[in-house]
Amino acid sequence: MLAKAKGLKVITVASDKNKVRFAKKLGADFVIDRNTKDVESEVLRFTNQIGVDAVIDHVGAKTWPVSLEVLKIKGRMIACGTTTGGEAMVNIRSFYSKEAQIIGAYLGSKSQLVALHKFMKSKKIKPVIDSIFDLKDAKIAHQKMEKSNQSGKILLQVSN
Repeated sequence: MLAKAKGLKVITVASDKNKVRFAKKLGADFVIDRNTKDVESEVLRFTNQIGVDAVIDHVGAKTWPVSLEVLKIKGRMIACGTTTGGEAMVNIRSFYSKEAQIIGAYLGSKSQLVALHKFMKSKKIKPVIDSIFDLKDAKIAHQKMEKSNQSGKILLQVSN
């Protein structure tokens, strides 16, 4: 939603038909169901074999090889998560021949958060919340997340 608000084309990867529909509803230009299509082939087909300017990879080890392969020359990969593991295999030749950049992103400064909030407010962007659980039900919330059975964020609420 942030990228679309900046006027960028967005390609996203989803894990089932419901999440494909959800991503399209949020404004993605092209959505790939990773269970039925090869992500690298589909991205390259969509970009006429050029690749993408940037990838935001929040998955980690499992997706790093594809994230780097779909970058165009001088492309950037922003790494901000390790859900599938923190050690990835990288095709070094592909990486340096593309003159690619890998950028680590871990949170941000208070001023960046304030600027993001202002941007979201000006563009009328609201976070997508799937569900809210009481803190005492954190185990149930975590199980839902592990099943990838949500569309949006799962929140934990601290009751008084």
